[in-house]
Amino acid sequence: MKKIILTIYLLTSLYSMAQTLPLEQYNDLTGNLEDNAAGITYIKDVNGVLNKFVGTWKGSFDGKQLEIVVKKYTRDISQAVKSYHPVGLKWDQLIAKIKLTDQNGVVTYNTLNFPDDSPSIMYKKAYRNPYTYSFYYEGKNSQCGDNGFTSIYIKKNTQDTKAYLVYLHRGEQSPSCQTSIDPVFPNDQGILLTKQ
Repeated sequence: MKKIILTIYLLTSLYSMAQTLPLEQYNDLTGNLEDNAAGITYIKDVNGVLNKFVGTWKGSFDGKQLEIVVKKYTRDISQAVKSYHPVGLKWDQLIAKIKLTDQNGVVTYNTLNFPDDSPSIMYKKAYRNPYTYSFYYEGKNSQCGDNGFTSIYIKKNTQDTKAYLVYLHRGEQSPSCQTSIDPVFPNDQGILLTKQ
């Protein structure tokens, strides 16, 4: 009887482990999610590799004060991948909400109170390595060009308290947009951030 229980336990454990892929191993796979996610139900931050990014970061540029709040978020992408991934799929990711204040102390942009699933916050693009995480950014006026990619690069040997935010302006505009919008962040310029 003990052998049967032990065998069932081992098989259940192996099946569960096969369903969860550690987040950092996803980057090691070749190809795309469609080709590599068969049987996986959770891309999970098993080893806490995202933890060093989580928290409140502050910096400044062009006389403006920037606050970024980064948190871990488990996104259910089952609907997005259902055509090629018949089982549910969750993915541990980071999201980032921002507040921008001008030189007079006036808040000019604020997503801190937006819902975690809002398309107007910075959300997952990719965990690159232990010191780099990239986000998609679509601002309030993303239809008119306020969109792009941001990356947070944590400086090595700083006890994970210093980082750079780099924004790459994509500037795509919808045909319905009548005017172009300047991006919120300076393009391709590192903004030094300090973890609070």
